[in-house]
Parts: sequence; C-alpha cells; structure tokens
Amino acid sequence: MQFIFFCLGACIGSYYLCVLDNFPRFFKHKHSCCPYCHQQLKPYHLIPIISFIFLKGRCSFCNKKISWRYPLFEAIWGIIFSICLNYFSFFVAVNILILLAISISDIIHGIIYDILLMLLLLLIICTKEIYLGPSLVILCIGIFLSIGNLIGFGDIKLLAIYGLIFDYQQLAWILFIASFLAILLTKKREIRFAPYLSIAIISILVI
Repeated sequence: MQFIFFCLGACIGSYYLCVLDNFPRFFKHKHSCCPYCHQQLKPYHLIPIISFIFLKGRCSFCNKKISWRYPLFEAIWGIIFSICLNYFSFFVAVNILILLAISISDIIHGIIYDILLMLLLLLIICTKEIYLGPSLVILCIGIFLSIGNLIGFGDIKLLAIYGLIFDYQQLAWILFIASFLAILLTKKREIRFAPYLSIAIISILVI
C-alpha cells in the first residue's frame, strides 16, 4: 500500500513541478514538451522517476540532459505523501500536500494558484462540517488589509478557507505562529507569508 501512495505522490509531484517550471504558460498548452527542442512528449516519457532512468537522463528527441531535480522532486513528493498517509488521516495528508504546493508556489512565484485553493476548498467541503462565520469575518477584515498591502489577498483566501473548519481561537493561534515565525526567520519587509501560514495550519491540524 505504501508503494501505491508513493507512486501517487510522485505523479502529483511531477505534475506540480511541470506547472512551476512553465507558469503561467502551462495552462495555455495541452501537452507536455521538451523545454529545449519543444517536441511533444509521449506518455511513456512522463512516468515519474522511471522515465528518467529509462531515458538515461536525456531527452529522447534532442539528447539534451534532463535536470536531476525532476526525479528528485518526484521522489521527495512520493516519500512525503506516503509518510503523511502512514501517520495521519487522508484529510490531513492531502492538506499537507496542498499546503506544501502552496508554499512552494509562493516562494518561487510570489503567488498562490487559485487551482490549489479550489482543491483545498473542495476537500474541506466534501469531508468536513463547515461554518461560515469565521470565514466571512476573515474576508471582510482581509479586504481592508489587502488594500493597504499589509497582507496578500491569496493569504486571506487561504485563511478564509480554513475559517470554514477552525474556530476563532484556532485562527488566532495560526496568525500568531505564522507571524512569530515570519519575524524570527526573515528580515525582509515584503514577506512571502504562505509558507509560515502553512506551517501554522499544519501544526493545528496534527495536534
């Protein structure tokens, strides 16, 4: 079973790395292609880790080297997903995976993809009893804070989604932990806040 979880995590990681490398062009193309010769890749070229080994780390069309970070990222993603499912519930494991993706996208591109927030929202709505009160309060306050550039609207949407299942005390703890970590670990004025929020949210989820 762990092997199946690993494979699933590796597939998700492979897809997500492709999105990261080609954002925002990724969603305009229907097929994956080589970044060097732009030839459309075959399905057997896209098998996580195995394709890299089978192709000996090179494109089958132009023979250019494929970066080691592709199989490494896929393997790490697979390991993380299988470990999370082994120690936590499916709900918590998928939350961790999505929050990890959100953190990476914010660090690299300074943006939280709406598709990730939609996946998170769908997961929560389908698996948990929700309450609108805290979420609406966060959105109302967040609109004013985002206008003054005190916090990004992507961070507000992320908090609002978790406001559907967390109470005010839990949300206060999330903001406290995230803010404390941000102040402790960075000295920049413009902070990519999603990674700190993600750490705080995961802390509340697993406690």
